[in-house]
Amino acid sequence: MLSLPDECTFHGVKVRRMAEDGTSVPVYPMPVVIKAVYDPKGLNVKIVNESEPKEFIVSKMSEFVRIGAKSLLFKLSTESLLCQFPGEEETNKLYKAIIKLREEKNTSVFTERTEESSASQYFQFYGYLSQQQNMMQDFIRTSTYQRAILDNPADFAGKVVLDVGAGSGILSFFAYQSGAARVYAVEASSIAVHAK
Repeated sequence: MLSLPDECTFHGVKVRRMAEDGTSVPVYPMPVVIKAVYDPKGLNVKIVNESEPKEFIVSKMSEFVRIGAKSLLFKLSTESLLCQFPGEEETNKLYKAIIKLREEKNTSVFTERTEESSASQYFQFYGYLSQQQNMMQDFIRTSTYQRAILDNPADFAGKVVLDVGAGSGILSFFAYQSGAARVYAVEASSIAVHAK
């Protein structure tokens, strides 16, 4: 995903607070350590300092700019921070990770092949309690699933089961009855509220 590992540490970084008139003052009297950690929202940047630790997310929408060979300027909601790295290699590493983050597609295979209205209708349909009730009252369907699960305890006993698209949770319940050690029922529609 990013060109950084899950966590990357940069030592000897000078951090300055930028004023609107372009002047800057040091935030810390000495160089600090910056840790960049992958986060689902982007890149979590942590400035490690006992007196004034800082942490912020750099996302696709974050405002930042490279200044010269060794500095990056981040515009945060409350302040702008100029991070001056000891070498060009460190600056390049973080800069390229942020650029790559911005270039990444934010779409899944599901999103690319499914119209939004179609997906919305699908989850809305299965979110109705009446639809779940209809499926559970279909004796042949429900009893066939129940028999298949309960008649095969060797496939379930002591296992972890993931029921994706669990709906009412009836198949998850059957898996538990068959001896599953743990059952995870995953449901994207609003029926999940009732299935708890």
